[in-house]
Amino acid sequence: QLEARAGKGIFAVSVKNPCMHKLDIEDGKLPKTTKKDKGNHGLGLKSIQKTVQKYGGQMEIEQEGQQFRLFFYLPV
Repeated sequence: QLEARAGKGIFAVSVKNPCMHKLDIEDGKLPKTTKKDKGNHGLGLKSIQKTVQKYGGQMEIEQEGQQFRLFFYLPV
């Protein structure tokens, strides 16, 4: 599920995905991929994090039950 909104000088995005594995999510750190081929996975979140930091935004990652949620916003 993808939702994006813009208003009051902010562009906000929320992405929700099913996730069957318990992720180790620590403040300020990205969860490690659970896929076997670790060298070719886990790159998307790093890329999003770099972009959010570059443009002065904020990013949050959380897991509730079997649902992964990424939320970020950027000033516009």
